[in-house]
Amino acid sequence: MKKLYIRMFIRSFFLQSLWNYERMQNMGFLFVIKPFIDSFYKDKEDRKNAFLRHCEHFNTHPYMANIIIPLCANAEKSLRNGNSRALDEIHFYKTAMAGSLAAVGDSFFWGAFRTCSALISIAITIVAVLIGHSRSPLNLIIPFVFLFIFNAFHLPIRAWFLFIGFSVKETSIKLISKLQFKFLLRLMKIFASLFTIVLSAFYAAYFKGSIISLGSPIFDIIAAAFLFFAAILLGRCAPIIKLYGFTAIAVLISLAGF
Repeated sequence: MKKLYIRMFIRSFFLQSLWNYERMQNMGFLFVIKPFIDSFYKDKEDRKNAFLRHCEHFNTHPYMANIIIPLCANAEKSLRNGNSRALDEIHFYKTAMAGSLAAVGDSFFWGAFRTCSALISIAITIVAVLIGHSRSPLNLIIPFVFLFIFNAFHLPIRAWFLFIGFSVKETSIKLISKLQFKFLLRLMKIFASLFTIVLSAFYAAYFKGSIISLGSPIFDIIAAAFLFFAAILLGRCAPIIKLYGFTAIAVLISLAGF
């Protein structure tokens, strides 16, 4: 069975490969769950009916889909054993749960963690520049640092979602709910705000010595006030706005000759 689960996990990366306007990710979902259906339904007609069941509308965050896939697979197993309620369970998982999980995945993985990963990769480069390394080669490393940080977190999480769904079945919903995504999202927002302030401070500290007129206490006061008000304004925004806001500030400072 482990080989089957691994096949389904690999196929889950292609969930969005067959998007359509009418039923969204339904063909991608069928592609992921197909090995499971093939292994449990030996009769051709039974497999056909199962395939048609999973052609209904489906749309959720691609990472959170790994929670729904094993639940539907387990429901298919119950349906084969004569549990008629499993049909309603499959429909519930693919409609009611999909929307809620999509909201969690979009805000946590796309909005918060992806932004924090980008900030960390930029911070590593800035620190490297401050300790004397050349900036040009480091610019090429930033995307790879970002990809490493982001993938090192979300890939194990996606695998855990899938395998725990098969091992503990419906109880997986309770276990996953204990992850406290709302608390982690709030924590990452605070982290992104603080990181924006720290990166801005590093930038100011590194470049203020290059222009004599900026070496006065007045510049320090202006810089501190700017960071204070930036923290207040950006603190109320989504992490992605913090990232773009910091990028815009950095570009403006560079264009101003600093």
